[in-house]
Amino acid sequence: MKKVTKLAYNQIRSFGMNERVGYISFPDNDNGEFGMKPYSKRLAATIDEVCNTIVRLTSINDQKKILKNPVFKSTILFLDVY
Repeated sequence: MKKVTKLAYNQIRSFGMNERVGYISFPDNDNGEFGMKPYSKRLAATIDEVCNTIVRLTSINDQKKILKNPVFKSTILFLDVY
């Protein structure tokens, strides 16, 4: 889940791949220090909301794929019984 979240944030912040946020990219702050972000709190909240939507939709899509697979479905049903 952490990897999917990181990919979603990179997609939005680093690569600028979102219509709602805009096709803009921001430098990655990997130095571990807390500092000023090059965007407003409002844009940060929008980025968080878009990333959360991406992660949620990805999770739902993965669950659907797992339930369509008969091997995984039988394993899940077996685990639910016990």
